[in-house]
Amino acid sequence: MEELLLKILERIQEEQFSFLGFEDLYHMGLEAMKTDCKLGVKYLKLLSDECEKVMQKQHLQENEIKRAVCST
Repeated sequence: MEELLLKILERIQEEQFSFLGFEDLYHMGLEAMKTDCKLGVKYLKLLSDECEKVMQKQHLQENEIKRAVCST
């Protein structure tokens, strides 16, 4: 499971913002928590850090943020 989470995280870090990658890591982090809570929390925290980086770089326009938030 950790190998999969790591691959998703690496993909997020290498690509420009891709909502799908962030969503994948979020859902897999939740899945990991079912069997290994520490592992799931670790990757959800890393996801949070990546989200913060994207927001600080202002890669997302206000409309994209609203659309992403409203679609969940």
